[in-house]
Amino acid sequence: MQHLIFLKRALWPVFILLLISGCDDGEPSPAPPSADFEASERDIHIWDVVQFRLVSENSEVDTEWHFEGGSPRYSDENDPEVLYKAPGEYGVTLTVRNEAGETIVEQEKFIVVSEYDNHYGSLTDTRDGQTYKVAIIAGQHIMAGNLNFDDGKAVLYDNDPENGEVHGRLYTWEMAMEACPPDWRLPTRSEYALIREYLGGEYVAGGKMKLPGTDHWEEPNEWATNSSGFSAPGSGMYQPGHLEFYSLGESTTYWTMTETDYDAAWSMVLMTRNGRMAIQNTTSKELWFSVRCIKD
Repeated sequence: MQHLIFLKRALWPVFILLLISGCDDGEPSPAPPSADFEASERDIHIWDVVQFRLVSENSEVDTEWHFEGGSPRYSDENDPEVLYKAPGEYGVTLTVRNEAGETIVEQEKFIVVSEYDNHYGSLTDTRDGQTYKVAIIAGQHIMAGNLNFDDGKAVLYDNDPENGEVHGRLYTWEMAMEACPPDWRLPTRSEYALIREYLGGEYVAGGKMKLPGTDHWEEPNEWATNSSGFSAPGSGMYQPGHLEFYSLGESTTYWTMTETDYDAAWSMVLMTRNGRMAIQNTTSKELWFSVRCIKD
C-alpha cells in the first residue's frame, strides 16, 4: 500500500506537466524563413552583370549568397549585383537565417555565360561621310576600322590612297588627339587595358583583335581569329627622316590619349609573330601611328 501511495505521489508532477501542456494556446513553433531568388538575366555574355533579388515573406532575415564563377563570390546583401568574366554554367546558393532557423536554396547551372558577341554597329563621320564599323568590347563602343580622316597633315602608308581603304591614315599623337569625330575620342590606356582583360589577358587578347589570314598581315599572323570584332590589320607606322614607312603587315600601333612623364604617350601594339596585346609607355609623340576612336 505504501508503495502505491509513493507511486501516485511520483506521478503527480508528470500529471501536472501534462495538464499544463494540454492547456497550450495551440500556437505552432516559429518556422524557418521562406526563401527563393530571382535574377535579371540567366543567359548572358562574359562581362555582363546580373542583378539578383531575394524573394522572402520574412522581412527580418540575414542572407548569405555564394556565386559560383561570379564576382563577388560571396555577398550578404539582399539584392546583390554580380559580374561574370568567364564562359561556363554556374550555380547559385542562397542561405537565409532568422531566430527560428535557416533555409538553403541551391540552383545548379543557374547562370549560363557565353563568349562575347561582336555587336557590330556603325559610325558615319559627318565631316567627310566615311562610315566605320563599331564593335562593342567590354561594354565599350570602339571603331572596328582604322580612322581615315584627312586633317591635312595625316599620311597614308607609302602615300598610296589604296592603303587608306584598309589601313586608314597615320597620325602623330598631337594630330590623333584632334582627329576623332564629334562625340568620339582616343581610348585611354585604362580602356585598352580593360579590353585586354576582357579578351583573356596580354598574351591572347591580340589574336582575338587581329584580322585572320595573310591578306592584311605577313606570315605567321599567330593566333589571329578576330573573335572580338576589333578587325585590326597590320598597318605599320611612319617615322620621318629615319625609317620612313615601315612594318606594314608586321605590326600595328594605336595611340591612346594617356600621356607619360617623359613627353611621350601610351600606345597599344599588335604583332604578326604572336597573339600578344602590348600596352607600352615609352612612345614618342612624334611617331605616326593608327587611330581607333571610342565613344565618349
